[in-house]
Amino acid sequence: MVLFAVTAVAPAQVSKAPNPGNNPFYEQLKVPWQLYNSGKQQEAAAGFRAVLQAAVAAGDGQAQAWCHFGLATVLERTAQYPAARDEYAQALTRYESVHDESGVAYAGAGLGETAQYMGNTAEAREYYRTALSICRRLGLRSLQARLLGELARLSDGAEAQHLVDEQLSLVRQIGDKRVEAGVLQGIGDSQFRAGKFDAAQEHYDQAAALYEQIGDKVGLARVRISQGRLQRAHGLPEKSLDFYRNALKLQQEMGDREGQIETMSAMAVAYSFIPQLPGSLKLYEGAMLLAKETGSERLIVFASGNLAGAYIDAGRNREAAEILEKIVDRDRDHPDYRYGALATAYFNLGRFPQAREAAVRAVDLARAGGNLEHLPHLLLRKARIESKLGGQEAALADANECLRVVEQTRRHLAPSDFMKRGFAETARDAFD
Repeated sequence: MVLFAVTAVAPAQVSKAPNPGNNPFYEQLKVPWQLYNSGKQQEAAAGFRAVLQAAVAAGDGQAQAWCHFGLATVLERTAQYPAARDEYAQALTRYESVHDESGVAYAGAGLGETAQYMGNTAEAREYYRTALSICRRLGLRSLQARLLGELARLSDGAEAQHLVDEQLSLVRQIGDKRVEAGVLQGIGDSQFRAGKFDAAQEHYDQAAALYEQIGDKVGLARVRISQGRLQRAHGLPEKSLDFYRNALKLQQEMGDREGQIETMSAMAVAYSFIPQLPGSLKLYEGAMLLAKETGSERLIVFASGNLAGAYIDAGRNREAAEILEKIVDRDRDHPDYRYGALATAYFNLGRFPQAREAAVRAVDLARAGGNLEHLPHLLLRKARIESKLGGQEAALADANECLRVVEQTRRHLAPSDFMKRGFAETARDAFD
C-alpha cells in the first residue's frame, strides 16, 4: 500500500506567500527539514518545536503554520497518525489566518491522508478534492499530481483510470521524478494484481531507477516491497526476502514505521511459504505491536488480518476466525484475502457451509477487483470446500476456472527462466 506523503525540504515548498525568505524564521526552519530528510525524525521534531515556540512568542502566524506542518510531516512519517492529524489541522488554521492558499492545499492534503489512515475514506476524499481544486487554480502541479493519484486509489473503474491518465500526463509535463516514480509503481501494482507480471516488473524497475536517481530512500523501499512480492508470486520466497531486507533497512534508516509494518508482514508471508512458521508468526506479532502504537485503524486492521493468517498456519483456527470475523468488513484494501482466510479457518474447524459462504464472497471480490494474482488460490480453496459438501460440479467448475486464470497469467510471467520455473512450481496445485 503506497499512500500520498507530503515531501518537503524547506518551508518554501509549502508556501507561495510573497518572499518567504524575508520571514525571520525561514532560515531556522531549514535545519529541521534537513534532519527530517536524513531520517533523524526525533531531532527534526525537536527542531520544529523550538522554532514554533519562538514563532508563537513573536506572533508570526506564517512561521507557526510552517512549524505545525513540519511537525505533522514528522509524525506522519513515524506513523503517529492521530497526532499528525492534529498538527495538520493546526497548520490549516494558521495558513487560513494568513491567507496562504497553497499552504491550505498542502495541509488539507495531509489531513486527507491521516483521515485515510484512520479509516475515514469519505473524509479523506473530501479533503483531497478541496486541495485539488486549489492546486488547479494556483498551478501547484506537483501536489496536483499526487492528489490525482490518491483520488484514483479511492475510485473504481473508468473514473480511476481517467485520474491515473491525467496524473501521468501531468507528471511527465512537469518532470517531477518523485511523483513519476510513484505513478509507475502504482501502475506496476495494478498490473501485478491483474496477473501481468512482466509489465509489473518493467514498471517496478523504472520506478526504482528514478527513486535511486533522486535519492528517495522511502520511495525506493516501497518499490523493493513490490519487487519482493513479485518474486514470491513466481514461487521464489527466499529471493523475495532479499528485497524485503533491503526495504526494511532503508525504512529503519529513515524512521518510516508504516513502511516497516508492511515490510515485516511481507517478510512473514515469505517465511510461511518457505516454510518457517515460527519466524513468520514472530514477524506478524511484531507488525501487530507496531500497528497498535500508531493508532491507525487501517494499519491495525491490516496487521490483524495478517496475524489471523499466521494463526491458521499454526493450527489456531478458532482464534483466527474470531479475529477475521471482527475485521473482515473493515479491511477496504484486502477484502478478498480476508474472506479467503476466513473460509480456510471455517473449513479447518469443520464449519463447511460457513466456509463456502466466505469462499464465494472472496472469489466474487477477487473477480470484481481484477485480482488475478490471488484468484487461483481462492478458486482452489472454494473447489475443495465444494467437494467436501458434495458439490462436485461446482468444484470442477472452480478448478477449470483456476486453470484458465493460471494459463492467462503464465503468458505474462517476468522474462526470466528462473522466475518462470518458480511460477510453475507454485501453479502445480492447479493441475493436481
